[in-house]
Amino acid sequence: MQPPVRDGTDLGDLPGQHAHPRQEHPVPAQPAHRVVATATSGVAPHYAGIASATVNTAQQTGASIGTALLNTIAASATSTYLADHHGADVLRDATVHGYATAATWALGITLGTAVLAALFITADPRKTAP
Repeated sequence: MQPPVRDGTDLGDLPGQHAHPRQEHPVPAQPAHRVVATATSGVAPHYAGIASATVNTAQQTGASIGTALLNTIAASATSTYLADHHGADVLRDATVHGYATAATWALGITLGTAVLAALFITADPRKTAP
């Protein structure tokens, strides 16, 4: 019996996985899995569970704080708009203004984070721990 060829065809029953022909282990294709793989690369195998749990906790905490922050920005922009404008459609316009302001902040935060990640993350999830 021959060993499976590492061309990706032997991974058909593992959705979201792909392998390069020269790669010993497949790397998950989903972005969230790549984040965990990158964050835990270089970690000794006996610490992998702790590292993965830390990444998961940071993601959950960041999502909670981010949601609260963007909600606060939207509410603040909406109330400021309501205080400064008057008219029949002011509530609708204020709500749209609040959401647009929060979306603009979210875009800025996302772009800033992407730049920081590109500059500071040098780990390669395809490399194994020593």
